[in-house]
Amino acid sequence: MLSYRAVYERAGSVGEQESMYVSSLWCRRDGIWVNVFSQDTPDTGAPVV
Repeated sequence: MLSYRAVYERAGSVGEQESMYVSSLWCRRDGIWVNVFSQDTPDTGAPVV
């Protein structure tokens, strides 16, 4: 499982950055890494507990 905070800029919104928390679960199948689950949660600025 990979968990991280992603900072990005939407197309057309120059200079306006947003962020979200992402969790992705990966599994190796026949020698290839496959993403089997992913969840994105908006970063609202509220404390993460």
